Amino acid sequence: MLLDDGVLRIYVQVDQMCTQVSGHLWWRRWSPPREFVILHMLLDEETPTDTYLDEEDLDNELTYWAGGRFLWLGREYPLAWFRTHESAALRHTLGLDEQ
Repeated sequence: MLLDDGVLRIYVQVDQMCTQVSGHLWWRRWSPPREFVILHMLLDEETPTDTYLDEEDLDNELTYWAGGRFLWLGREYPLAWFRTHESAALRHTLGLDEQ
């Protein structure tokens, strides 16, 4: 993805979470799982930035992504998807393999 003064690379990580709805200690009850997305963003070779998209925001973002666009800070940018080996290299660069 090209920005004004560099290249923004984003690794999209899908995860899920549950919240405790009642109970105490070992008698806990949990909500159904909810999916969310973590965007690990790297502009050129600077420090990575992470942002989270919850279910409500994710639906809108997926529409943009399907159209080859990425909305960031109120501006639209062209979006290009990495091949598998490029995605793996970015994951390694971001240090996500050590988690």
